[in-house]
Amino acid sequence: MAEEGQYPPRQAQSAQWAKKDRFRMRYGASALIIGWLGTFLLFCLGLTVANLIAEGPHGLGAGFFFLAVMFGFPVALLAGLPLAVLLAWPLRRVRDQRLHVVAFALAMGVVATGAVLFFYAPDSAEMGGLMVALILWTAACGAIGRASVIKLVTRRNPLVPGGLEDGLSRTDPVGSP
Repeated sequence: MAEEGQYPPRQAQSAQWAKKDRFRMRYGASALIIGWLGTFLLFCLGLTVANLIAEGPHGLGAGFFFLAVMFGFPVALLAGLPLAVLLAWPLRRVRDQRLHVVAFALAMGVVATGAVLFFYAPDSAEMGGLMVALILWTAACGAIGRASVIKLVTRRNPLVPGGLEDGLSRTDPVGSP
């Protein structure tokens, strides 16, 4: 290790323990892509169901899903993916993944509220109700997308009874597994 040459042996061991005690959630690319894609596809599916309910037999039907995916993908890629990364970054220090799910729901709800207020001016109570439903659905999709990767993230961040992620105990010499 680089720290062994910088410190006397006793301080090198303390420096390694200090690094190991700082918990940082590791997500991985697979969790990021699966969570983002799941959130996006679930959102598109919800829009399709809403379209089927609203339009009935005269609507686009299942074809609406493909349109939602096709036209929504660039937005999800350019806005949703960076939002997920920016939100996950400060949450790395939080061990309880339920708080991550709540944070993703709140962030998605806030972003959806901002988008609705910026792009739409509801002119009736019915339209306002639909916009609230859209905001709530967006928040729910964000929470479900983050919750869907809890097991992937947990596998990358095993919890060891001693509190150290890699299984070292305080009595193990520096560098031993």
